[in-house]
Amino acid sequence: MGMNEKYHKLGGWLLFLVVANTTGILWNFYYLINWFKFTATASNISAVAWFSMADLLLTVALVVVFIVLIIIRNSHFLLFYELTSLINLVMNIILVLLNPASLSLYIIQPVIAFFIWTTYFRKSCRVYVYMGGDAYLRKSIFFKRAAKDPPEGE
Repeated sequence: MGMNEKYHKLGGWLLFLVVANTTGILWNFYYLINWFKFTATASNISAVAWFSMADLLLTVALVVVFIVLIIIRNSHFLLFYELTSLINLVMNIILVLLNPASLSLYIIQPVIAFFIWTTYFRKSCRVYVYMGGDAYLRKSIFFKRAAKDPPEGE
């Protein structure tokens, strides 16, 4: 059994990412159900609230696709993550313009998370082995030139 044999299965931080995003989807559905219950009885719902819910629904749909891309080992998963992060950033900038107090929640935290996860995807031996090579890096917007040599032990 090779040194990286265990990396052929979904595990480690990659598994954590899938589980955390799946949990987030479930939580967001709970949040959406309660929000729709509230709107059924409320008389005046702001445009910010409607835009926020549309953003949440779009985000949930995109996260489902992202999880599926990881599970099926599609080499476009990183490109998809980068594109959806950029789209989400634009939508979050609109939300911040409508509600400036939410700068940290909608801009700063997602940007930090983006840099942490993309660094992990770029440097991780597990991701490289699980995805079957560096095709995911070569298809990336930001890491096309970061293609890697196979990890030791392969």
